[in-house]
Amino acid sequence: MNKTEYLDKLDTLLNQFTFHQEEIKDIISDYDDLWSTYADQGYDEEAIVNKLGTPDEIIDELTVDVERKQVAKARKQEVTFEKYIALSPFIALIIFFISGLVFDGWAYAWTAFLIIPVIAILAQFKTMKPIELLTALSPFIALFAYFLIFGALGLWHPGWLIFLIIPAIAILNEDNTTFKVISELLLLLGVLGYLYLDTIPAYQSYAWAAFIPVVLYFLASDQVTIVFNISKPNLVLLLISGAIYVVGSELFDLWGYLWIVFFIIPVYNIYVETKGPERLIAIMPFISVSIFMTLGVFFNGWAYAWLAFLLIPMVAITKTVK
Repeated sequence: MNKTEYLDKLDTLLNQFTFHQEEIKDIISDYDDLWSTYADQGYDEEAIVNKLGTPDEIIDELTVDVERKQVAKARKQEVTFEKYIALSPFIALIIFFISGLVFDGWAYAWTAFLIIPVIAILAQFKTMKPIELLTALSPFIALFAYFLIFGALGLWHPGWLIFLIIPAIAILNEDNTTFKVISELLLLLGVLGYLYLDTIPAYQSYAWAAFIPVVLYFLASDQVTIVFNISKPNLVLLLISGAIYVVGSELFDLWGYLWIVFFIIPVYNIYVETKGPERLIAIMPFISVSIFMTLGVFFNGWAYAWLAFLLIPMVAITKTVK
């Protein structure tokens, strides 16, 4: 193998991997110089190849090195995000107190604690498609909007419709274009129909019927399990929670409180999937938020209700320290 053949083969192999063109040029240039140096020293072609290594051997070494660097870089990013995740409860606590003490926003300051799961989700963005990331974040986007925008304006109803962005975004993950278009259109018509019927006193109690077409379409479609990936127990809990929320809020005007009924879904899944101390530790944030909202809404105790959040680290410490 002469110099030209050697460098051509090396160039071909390098282009099969994820090397930048500038890196390839530099590598080829280095081996070109090394070949010339050995040739000047009197080595024949076979001896030069033995000293430099075959193009295949060079590629193996380079790719292993690149892979090692990529793993190290990924680990470094992972450690960075782990630091952010570890710091997120303290960041949330600082925002919580500033919102409450400085701006007297105790009623909404608890939303700062949503930063914790949001940061945990963002830590995975490298392995997620943009639409998958948006789908994962959509419940938190809806919660922020519901409490910080609609809640602040006193529009608990029909502001709760913002939660429909969750299925609306989830539908976009589906590959079936026909299903996506029909589902989004029916969902939009359901929202418009609901808002229209809700303005007519005689039909307000039946405004929810505007969503029947989209629900029936979901149930009739074999895509529904792909879009929502929801088990039967969770579907039942979702329907029951939704009914309690809407009916209870309509009857008692508790739009700003009864949303906590939806906690039954994650609590159920945590109970099923965990055992021992981990179970109570995982459920404690939901208990704390429920206590916080109850003390605030029914006893106007926003100024001290935040103490409920101290139960989270207290339970974690008592259940893990032996």
